[in-house]
This record gives sequence, C-alpha cells and structure tokens, in this order.
Amino acid sequence: MRMRGAQVLGMAGLLVIGLAGCRKVSKDTDKVFANVAGEKITAGKLQEAAKLMIQDDKKVDDLLKNESLKEQRNEFLESLALQKAMIRFAKTEGLAKDPKAQLLLEQAQARIAFQLLVERRTKKVEPTEAQLKTMYDELTAQSKAAGQGKAQPNLPGFDQVKDRVRDIWKQKQQQEQERTVSEQLMKEVKQKFPVTFSEGYKPTKPAGE
Repeated sequence: MRMRGAQVLGMAGLLVIGLAGCRKVSKDTDKVFANVAGEKITAGKLQEAAKLMIQDDKKVDDLLKNESLKEQRNEFLESLALQKAMIRFAKTEGLAKDPKAQLLLEQAQARIAFQLLVERRTKKVEPTEAQLKTMYDELTAQSKAAGQGKAQPNLPGFDQVKDRVRDIWKQKQQQEQERTVSEQLMKEVKQKFPVTFSEGYKPTKPAGE
C-alpha cells in the first residue's frame, strides 16, 4: 500500500488551492504530527486528508493505526508536509502573481474540477450472484479460446475466484460509468456555458473527440 503518488492530491492540486488562496483552515487542537515552518499538521488534519483521498473508512483507520502500515502513514504525512512547504516557497518566489503560473493553475483547476465532478456522479455498485457467474463464464470462455489447439488449462472453480471476479466486474462497471458520466458532464458544461468562436477560430474537431 504505497501512499505517495496516486493516493495523494498531488502538488499541482495543492498549488491550485494554496496559490489561489481559497482554502479555509479550521482550528485544530489535536496532537501535532509535523510542523512546516509554523504551520501544523495535526492528527485531525492528517485524518481529514486521508479520508478525502482514500474514501474508505476501514483503510483510513488501518493507515493511521495499524503498526504494520507505519511507514506508509509517515510517507503520506511527509507528502502533505512537503506540498505545504512547496506552496509557501512558491508564494515567496512570486508565483501567485506570475502570468504563466496563473494560466497553468487555471488548467489544473479545470482538470481537478472535472475529475472530482466525475467521481461525485459515479455511483458505487455491487454485483449480484448472477452477474458474477456471467462474468466468470465470460472470463473462462476467453481463457479457453486463447488456449485453442493446446491442452486445456485446469481452470479454478467459481467459488475459488469469486472475489477476484467481483473486483474485475466492479472495475469494468466503474470504467463504463466514468465514460458515460464524462460525456454527459461535458454536454452539460457546453449547454450551461456555451462557447462561441470568431470566424476562422473554431476547431474542426470538438474537444474530447
């Protein structure tokens, strides 16, 4: 369970929030886990960040309390601390007023907004037993087809791989949902905030195609 990278909001996202100055920090009197030149990262703030990024209460609890995940917890904390340090350093370098930084921040804001809106509209779904068996049959058929002309492999039974089949089914459903939600979201954006172009400036291929 590696916490650096994909499960952290990311430097670009925090720079957007930090340089734009739109984050409100609430008072927190919990134990201090790290101090970034006077800015404290407390137990409460670490838990809040973990919940936002992982979105699974059990995994969050494991990360913060399981001794076997101590290194991953510390890496997550370090990532948050270094991101805060980078934001403060960037401000001292004048990036909050730099035109290029503002353009890149706007692009990052749009990407983050799109990602979060898609996540918000994507529902978690659980398969039925029948759907799992159908998926198992499809996967088994694919495996047999790939091995045509060879000795047929000794494939595991449904009960043996049920959990793995469930993971594959949920991943496939999520991907299909995200694709549909993304298309619908872009339609809504264009309808609510229509864009018109001057003569000769309209692209021949719409964005996203």
